[in-house]
Amino acid sequence: MEECSSAYSVFIPESNLGYEGTWQAYELDKAGINDLCIMKEDDNKVGVRTNNKLKDMMAIKLKAYLKNRKIYFHKNFVSMGVEKGDISDHVDLKKELVNQLLNYMERFIPSTDPYRDPKRILSGKDSGPDDLVIALQIAVSLQERFFTRSIYKKYWK
Repeated sequence: MEECSSAYSVFIPESNLGYEGTWQAYELDKAGINDLCIMKEDDNKVGVRTNNKLKDMMAIKLKAYLKNRKIYFHKNFVSMGVEKGDISDHVDLKKELVNQLLNYMERFIPSTDPYRDPKRILSGKDSGPDDLVIALQIAVSLQERFFTRSIYKKYWK
């Protein structure tokens, strides 16, 4: 098997929370990280806006990945906990991801107008955070977008 001497890191933030994705991209750019691609979607804005249509597509893709056992945790994987500021090992993260996956579902918010349908959303926020599920969905789903949109062509090797 051939070794790769270099690879690009692709940063795909969720752009729904104010300008958090833009701020993160700015900090990464300022850090001078080489071989970094910051994906820009929705009229060339940093990140991807996770609307219901995209969440539907991402949920279907993630379900297929899980069903076909295409998701693995690296034995040395760690994650920085934003809320607590601690570092969690892969066992803690895997347990949290499973909890979030179990709570992530289709929900309906009743309309106050009797002539309108209830609003349908995909979320796990009623039972706590769903950030790991969203991040995993983005990772498995938007790789296809990265490799099919010509604006990212300069990163393909």
